[in-house]
Amino acid sequence: MWFVVGAMMVMSSQAWAQAADAVEQLRPPKTKEAPSSPKFLMMGIVLVLLAGVVVVVTLKTKRGHQD
Repeated sequence: MWFVVGAMMVMSSQAWAQAADAVEQLRPPKTKEAPSSPKFLMMGIVLVLLAGVVVVVTLKTKRGHQD
């Protein structure tokens, strides 16, 4: 049993070394400028949509005369 565990440790040591090297190599590139996304515009649109949903959900239904 210990032979199998030892053999697995020896065989997987090379894979662990490659995985450690891959972590250093696969980092995303660093950009020099900040992303130019219109965050306030998007947040405003989301707020307007959420407000519309709240208004529609809280509207009272028009009941007919045949209730």
